[in-house]
Amino acid sequence: MINIDPDSPEYGKATRLDIGWGNFPIVHERRSWFANDDRPNGSNLMFETVDELGTGVDSNHDGELTKSNVYPVDGDPVDDLLTFYEMDTDTLIMQPLYPLREMTEYAVVLTERLVGADGTPVRSPFEYVNHGAQTDSLNRLVADGLLDPFGLAIEDVAFAWTFTTQSVTAD
Repeated sequence: MINIDPDSPEYGKATRLDIGWGNFPIVHERRSWFANDDRPNGSNLMFETVDELGTGVDSNHDGELTKSNVYPVDGDPVDDLLTFYEMDTDTLIMQPLYPLREMTEYAVVLTERLVGADGTPVRSPFEYVNHGAQTDSLNRLVADGLLDPFGLAIEDVAFAWTFTTQSVTAD
């Protein structure tokens, strides 16, 4: 993730991300949260740890049968909990290690180096590596050489998108 806001003092700098490296631990020592808890062995409040699809029982009463977010499926809900990936929605979870600058535009750049279990690189869901509405912002990556410090060229980019953070102080 790269700061692409030319008005920012951190323009062109990368943001360090946690992708399941344990900087944000979510496993809790407490297992049972209330009397008659249907999940007395749950290790966290964020991810599913019971394979409801395998049992056919909606044991957390949310109206959906969900996959366990543990790998392997029969793994330990503490030691084998996936904190960087959400199995039910096929979502990669990345969190900045430090707060992002408010009202600042960032680019998330995924390269051909990010591959799936089958070895194929991640791909953009669009015809190009980004949505057309974000092309002008993403052009800064090339025009201002923001990929150069990372040893990357535009040909290495498989998928990219931008987002702008909100103000935390404005009314």
